Amino acid sequence: MKELGRFELALHSMVDEAYHFEYEIDGRFFDELRQELVQNGNFFVRVDLEKNAEIIVLDIQHDGKVSTACDRCLEEIDLPVNDKVQIIIKFVEEDRMDDEVTYLLKGTERLNLAPFIFEAISLSLPLVNRYDCERDEKAPCNDKVLSILEGREQAEREETSPVWDELKNLNLES
Repeated sequence: MKELGRFELALHSMVDEAYHFEYEIDGRFFDELRQELVQNGNFFVRVDLEKNAEIIVLDIQHDGKVSTACDRCLEEIDLPVNDKVQIIIKFVEEDRMDDEVTYLLKGTERLNLAPFIFEAISLSLPLVNRYDCERDEKAPCNDKVLSILEGREQAEREETSPVWDELKNLNLES
């Protein structure tokens, strides 16, 4: 929990104004959150926080890489991830839940930004772990797996179906 402590803000000592925070996070951040989604990564995170008596607006911008297995060739890659997310936190008298807004009880003294930063990063992860790695000087691709995939794709393109062949002919006749 030592790593996550640096994201803790003392709300009671913050006046109503804008604040800016910058963090560099690495694998220790993800380890301490005890989650399965991201095992390792390196990010630069900027948090712009605007506070007043009723609301806190967090603008979280992150840029970095997540270490993961490529969904195409299964090699370990550093997948580029960047995005900007806005999170709204409202102060309320009694506990509430909502998908769009986070609620904090009035009088809450501390706010830890770590869960919000993790949420921003996890929401920006692509559904498919693949990127244009051919542009890398040392592309991490597994050429053996890629050649097997290319062979299968080629065979699928060459296969013909009598039904599809007839449909193609209909288009040519008109």
